[in-house]
Amino acid sequence: MTDYDAERARFHWEVPERFNAVLDILERRAEQSPDELALVTLRRDGGVAASFTFRDSTWRAGVWVMPSPGSVSAGASGSS
Repeated sequence: MTDYDAERARFHWEVPERFNAVLDILERRAEQSPDELALVTLRRDGGVAASFTFRDSTWRAGVWVMPSPGSVSAGASGSS
């Protein structure tokens, strides 16, 4: 890319009329790569408080839910 403004002017998102980011992206990713890292939470000092894979997350009542750090299952890679 040599001309940012021209690229920006030409760019447009192609989003289907019926699009749900959780179903169309997160759920598909969870099916394809359940053990891939999905979210990392940090402590105030910058250390890792917990980490979650796509397998740790769930789709519940229309909301993508990550477990709280205190409720991480043994299969998760969370740490305190």
